[in-house]
Amino acid sequence: MATRARKSRTTGKRASQPRKQDAQQAQRAQWPQIIGEAFIIGLILSVPLVINTRSRNICDIKDVVIGLGVAAGLALWLIAALSRGGVSWLRSRLNLAVFAFVAWAGISIIYARYRYVTVSEFARLASHLGLFWLAILSLRSFRQVRRIVAAGAVVAIPMCIYAFCQAAGVDFVNWSAPVERAFSFMGNPTYLGGFLMLLIPPVIAVGITYLPSRGSYPAAPRRWTGYALAGFFFVVAAAMLVCMYYSVTLSGMIGLGLAAVVALLLVLIRGGARAARAALPIAGIALVVFLPIAYLGYTRLPPIHQTRIQQVLHFQDPYSEERRLHWKTALDIFRERPAIGEGFGAFRVYSLEKMAPEWYAQSSARSEKMLVPGYAHNEYLQILSDLGIVGGVLFYALLLGAYGLAIWMTLRHPDLRWATVLLGITAALTAFLFQNVFGITFRQAGAVTFFWLWLAVIVLAAAVRPREGQETTAPRLREFRFRPVRLVGLIPITVTLAVLCALLYPAAVNPMLASMELRQAQGLAGLGRYKEAAQHADGALALCRYSPMGYYVAAYAWGQSGDLDKALAANKKALEMMPGNASIWYNLGVSYKSKGQLKEAEDSFKRAIEYMPTNFRHYAAMAETLVTENKLKEAEPYARDAIRLAPGDPGPRLLLADILGQQGKLKEMIEEMRQAAAISPTDTRLKQQITSFYFKTGDFERGAAAARDWMQVDPTSAVPHNAVGTYYFNKRQYGAAKQEFERAVQLDPSYVLARYNLALSLGHLNDYNGAAAQLREVVARAPNAEEGRKAQALLNNLARQPSARPRR
Repeated sequence: MATRARKSRTTGKRASQPRKQDAQQAQRAQWPQIIGEAFIIGLILSVPLVINTRSRNICDIKDVVIGLGVAAGLALWLIAALSRGGVSWLRSRLNLAVFAFVAWAGISIIYARYRYVTVSEFARLASHLGLFWLAILSLRSFRQVRRIVAAGAVVAIPMCIYAFCQAAGVDFVNWSAPVERAFSFMGNPTYLGGFLMLLIPPVIAVGITYLPSRGSYPAAPRRWTGYALAGFFFVVAAAMLVCMYYSVTLSGMIGLGLAAVVALLLVLIRGGARAARAALPIAGIALVVFLPIAYLGYTRLPPIHQTRIQQVLHFQDPYSEERRLHWKTALDIFRERPAIGEGFGAFRVYSLEKMAPEWYAQSSARSEKMLVPGYAHNEYLQILSDLGIVGGVLFYALLLGAYGLAIWMTLRHPDLRWATVLLGITAALTAFLFQNVFGITFRQAGAVTFFWLWLAVIVLAAAVRPREGQETTAPRLREFRFRPVRLVGLIPITVTLAVLCALLYPAAVNPMLASMELRQAQGLAGLGRYKEAAQHADGALALCRYSPMGYYVAAYAWGQSGDLDKALAANKKALEMMPGNASIWYNLGVSYKSKGQLKEAEDSFKRAIEYMPTNFRHYAAMAETLVTENKLKEAEPYARDAIRLAPGDPGPRLLLADILGQQGKLKEMIEEMRQAAAISPTDTRLKQQITSFYFKTGDFERGAAAARDWMQVDPTSAVPHNAVGTYYFNKRQYGAAKQEFERAVQLDPSYVLARYNLALSLGHLNDYNGAAAQLREVVARAPNAEEGRKAQALLNNLARQPSARPRR
């Protein structure tokens, strides 16, 4: 007996050692998952909240945070996995669909029409693939999913608070551009709507799983704890719904409505008659409560939003004309390379060449801004134009595969907790798939982040679903085991990963810094500080060489500061990257014209007119160039087109008057000048031009009348007095001329032309001493000017012939 006891005790002691080692190994095996989950939660908490008020790109810092965060998370996960001697990830056919689509998007870089933009767009896509990969490497349990959704609910709280502050007229964020000020840290209502519709249904679903329900939900918390946790999720979801109302994202609201219908149908299908008895009354009560609230909210909206809602209720698209043009452009691009497309993201640039003329023709108000379409307002059409049929099939397989798998497991998963969360994810995907018929939230960091996370949750739910005859809920994994790497081996691996992250850092951060530099350059250019603006634009280009807007701003600033060679080079570089942009063609023409290269300027202005046929400045610049080339008959139609497009601007009429005057059509010229004066009766610049035109054509009567009008508008200007004095001088009324010239000199003592004319008038009045004094003053003030040389000649003549009178 003693022997047996000792043997038993020995056996038990020996057996405890392996169990202890197994526990330690299991704990070590969890470290990669712990690290991965920590980074996922950190990204959820940070990406929606980060803002960059000094940039026009509302998602640039979000892209940086998610890209660098995912890279750091994968690096630390890899170190932990190497130290434990194994790599495992969730097994699912959905993984193959994800990787196939991303791989084809990467392959498109090889043949992309605009490689720089394809690389940029693919980098964003790759960062979200990294997030998906980190999730399937790290997620193993339902508790982790709850924590991820809870992080999303927590990050929504400050966003909702900020939305309510803005709705109350309080905004504590100093936005640099109005377009970025939109109810949330997301930066734009459309992106806010995409974020909310992906998060609201899963938040509600997770809240439901905390409700005590007689064992329906395994491992439910205590009764009051469960109600408190569920209440937290429900309150956050309600706040997000109110934010959705403030964002007025109609496609998101309609998507959530469709999501609610789909969710109700799935509940009825899974639960049958028993579920119908509970779900239908609840749905009816919710509808009765919601409709009055929705109507009350509708009445409080601004009239413009009420009109939009009425149009949608009547199945009319408020932006149908513009949206149809984007869709048509996407289809036209798709038809050029139907199999492989133009390259991921190429629509952003290539669409300019396709749609610019018609886009500007839809509204004359658009002629004052540069067209950068960015996206096709339909993700599915844009994928076809970017990646062709091959990429389209892979993309649709990814979306529909994930959506179908989520629906199937909602109906078939034996664990009611998983079924409830998958019901929420199915609803979120329903709204997301609908909104992308009208938007592009698939490409916006902060919104699409949750799309990739929900794909990973679907994969996890499928992996933990017990198969027939199985009772275990351990996830099905693909594993790769090897000898654990010791500390000595981990050091060079860690250094290598750190170097790779250091190399990735400038590639991710520099575009954001360049955007901030560019924003500053634009501000300085607006203040007229062109040289400083050009230097900042060059600084932006030093950080990011693939920025057409950077070259555009640099070209404009260098051109305004007088460095035409740099302006010309920057304009050409901008056109290499964005050849369909009318504003760049116009600036290029201005640079050529300033350098005297009139034929090149003419060609550039023609392209500007082709892409933007509604901007009168392009026609006026073309007309001015042709006038400089003495092509008056060709210039006249362009001047008339400029008048047609800007009937309220006097500039084109003055240009046409000049053209008519040079052709000898004096009556028509005078009529155009009269209409120009009627348009802007207080414009001193216009008065000066009209006066100059009349005097140039010898019509001194009208010239004097225009000069007198000029005096009434600007009584401090010396020039109109000189003009009236010239009129009197030519009528031989030298006394009246003398008075006007004296008044001009009093107003501007440095006005040498008025002094010279005063000297001539004094000479005709036989005041030779006064005339000589004025001539000496002219020579002293402007010895090298034409007036100075003439004055010196008259002084020399007076010295030889003291009795000689100064003649004009």
